[in-house]
Amino acid sequence: MSWGFQIDIHQVGGLVSTLEDAGDRMTRANNALKDLSPSDMGSDEIDGSAGEFQDRWEHGIEKIIQFSTSLTDGLRKARDLYAEIDGGAKSALGQMASELSGGGGQSGDSDITRRLEGKA
Repeated sequence: MSWGFQIDIHQVGGLVSTLEDAGDRMTRANNALKDLSPSDMGSDEIDGSAGEFQDRWEHGIEKIIQFSTSLTDGLRKARDLYAEIDGGAKSALGQMASELSGGGGQSGDSDITRRLEGKA
């Protein structure tokens, strides 16, 4: 229906995958930073600054990962619910079209059935 809310389920699925991949990459980067010791950087001043940066970076990345995970879960649920509702509506309209065309066992050549099947 062109007048209502519409989403592309496959694009939402792609977005979910992209967010999952981004979360994994951020987790790997965060773990790599944890494995790096600030004392590996050089002087005491650089080591101190690196340690402070590492703490802020880890905190920020953890927050981004939490948000990304919540967003991914919400998108996945929305996509699944939309697909379920869309399938149910299509099934109900198909049954109604079949009944309106004069019987449940016919081939379903009514205008409604053809449009539901993308033939008109």
